[in-house]
Amino acid sequence: MVSTWLIGLLNPASAFVKACKAIYDIIMFFVNRGSQIMALVNGSLRQCRTPEQPIR
Repeated sequence: MVSTWLIGLLNPASAFVKACKAIYDIIMFFVNRGSQIMALVNGSLRQCRTPEQPIR
């Protein structure tokens, strides 16, 4: 399967379509998982605060 995908990149039109699909998939991943990613970032930042700083 991987070899046929790589061979498909030799055709410029096919390579362009595959690149566009890969970009779309990456954008949709972040759109669909945005709230989970933000929860992870906020949780990590909350753990890095010093005890004197209030938690919001």
